[in-house]
Amino acid sequence: MIGIRPAAAPGALRACVLIAVTVLALLAVRFEATPLLRGPAPYPPEWQWAAGAKPWSARVVPALGCALGLVVLLLLSGRAAAGRRSRAAYGGLLAGATLLGLGLQLGLRHVDQEGAVAALVSRTISGSFTSFHRVANSGLARDPARFLAGHQEILASLRHRALHAATHPPGPVLFYRGLIELCRRRRGLTERLGSVVSASGLETAPLASPPPSPEAIGAALLGPLLLGLLGAMACWPTAALARSVHGDAAAAARTGVLWTMVPALALMTPELDQALALPVTASVAALAAALRPEAGRARLVGHAAAAGLLAAVAEFFSYGAAVFVLIGALAVLAWRGWESRRRAAAAVGLAMAAGAAVIGLERLAGHRPLASALTALSIHRQHFTVRRSYLAWLAFDPVDLFWFLGPPLVLLVVAVGLRSVIRSARVGDAAVERFQATAVLGVAALVLSGIVRGEAGRILIPVMPVLLVAAVAGKEPGVTAPGPSVRFSVLLAVLLTATSVVIRLTWDVP
Repeated sequence: MIGIRPAAAPGALRACVLIAVTVLALLAVRFEATPLLRGPAPYPPEWQWAAGAKPWSARVVPALGCALGLVVLLLLSGRAAAGRRSRAAYGGLLAGATLLGLGLQLGLRHVDQEGAVAALVSRTISGSFTSFHRVANSGLARDPARFLAGHQEILASLRHRALHAATHPPGPVLFYRGLIELCRRRRGLTERLGSVVSASGLETAPLASPPPSPEAIGAALLGPLLLGLLGAMACWPTAALARSVHGDAAAAARTGVLWTMVPALALMTPELDQALALPVTASVAALAAALRPEAGRARLVGHAAAAGLLAAVAEFFSYGAAVFVLIGALAVLAWRGWESRRRAAAAVGLAMAAGAAVIGLERLAGHRPLASALTALSIHRQHFTVRRSYLAWLAFDPVDLFWFLGPPLVLLVVAVGLRSVIRSARVGDAAVERFQATAVLGVAALVLSGIVRGEAGRILIPVMPVLLVAAVAGKEPGVTAPGPSVRFSVLLAVLLTATSVVIRLTWDVP
């Protein structure tokens, strides 16, 4: 008789459940079990991802090649842990993951019939996609100082012709304005970017009226590439946060690599939300580093100040960033704050002071952050929130998160969240479980608040690294080391890649 070791049985059962649920979910997507898998109804006023089934073809090979490269990095993480220069090896793993993660994004976008380059440029120039580039290319943003000073009034003028720009801080528009100026001053760069766009076969003249200038076209390609790269770079603070939470460097590096394979990040290029994952996660990771008991006073001050600065930077690009940083900060404080309340109070105070200093600098530059925020959030509420059903999105926000965080990670998040809440409520037990419980409850509270109401898979990208860390931070059944093992990481990588490929081949994800 062939026996099964008792220690391995729980792990094998968990793997079978993750595989079975993911396979069934992807079959339902591919064969359109019901249109409700994509959302309750099309925009306006609700939201539903458009159906756009594509045949399997060789166009998916580049994406699969990058995913295979990421799996190889996960396999190499075991050897890196055994090497003498493990720290440098982990850095190499994350650097490789950053590049391959960007490649995975572009490879999945290449599956579209128009190709990756044409898709990135056309979406960026489009006024209905995000409108950040269009406003940046207009006369409104040619003088950044004037744009900052008059931002509140400009928002009101944009509400009917550039809705995304009207509901965001000045950061996204100034990001593209800076790239347009860079391309204007660097003609060689502009020509190279323009030649890449021309080789894609995209006709740029019909994309805007008047037709976009060469520097505007260059910025429309360079901007999405930078957004995707910044999103992939969030693997570094994700790994740092994971290491702070459970202490295992190898497992933390694997968690960072897995971040680049999360479907939301891999599929949503080009979106600002991808890039926001970097400062949001870095802020949370810096606060976690400040709370580590072995950190001296200098590190406490430096990391706490960095946390505040990064949070303020994120807030300059998205008003929702404050909520995401808050969720991560609360999870970190639950993890260590109870053990050293004085250190926690000092870290939070320093972070808030650093963030306030950045806002003060904005005020000196003429920007009125609070007034602009109130105007933008009012426009968002009128055009989106109040027009959508609270009860409908109470059900469909978790569904959207299920697809774009990835079925296996959502199952893990729910499982560790329930277990951690129960154990914490009973005994106030392990620090890792307090982190997990707070992270899960924080996102659940955000959904219950009714603020999101649509596109949760995109909007929640900045807080997904925190959820990823929560999902895989605990000890696996039968394994003594915390965090994901090599074998389990590879399993998750395969399931996440399958999710991304099937969604790209079946839905028209912008």
